[in-house]
Amino acid sequence: MIAAIGLQSTLISGGNAWLFSNSRMARVYPRLRRWFEGAVAVLFAVAGRRVLTSRLTT
Repeated sequence: MIAAIGLQSTLISGGNAWLFSNSRMARVYPRLRRWFEGAVAVLFAVAGRRVLTSRLTT
């Protein structure tokens, strides 16, 4: 499990580094930053609501 999480973290971080090292993305991102952050905020809000409204089963 630890190896899988480490691999996932490495792939995500490496992917972000590779994506944002592209000069085109570096120019486009500042214009779309607000939309990206809004979408992520909505996803976190939905996930948080699901956690808060879920029932624990024993």
